[in-house]
Amino acid sequence: MDEELLQTVSRALTHLVYRNTVVEDLHAEGVCLDDETMKIINKEVKN
Repeated sequence: MDEELLQTVSRALTHLVYRNTVVEDLHAEGVCLDDETMKIINKEVKN
C-alpha cells in the first residue's frame, strides 16, 4: 500500500472511531475536555 493511501485510510479511521464518539460529545458540552486538551489529544491520535 502506498504511503499516501495509508495516511488517507488512517485519517478516515481515526475520524470514525475517535471523533464520532463520546469524546466529541464531551468536548462540545465543555465537560472535562477544553480546547487545549482536545488539541493535545488530537495530536496524539493523529500520530
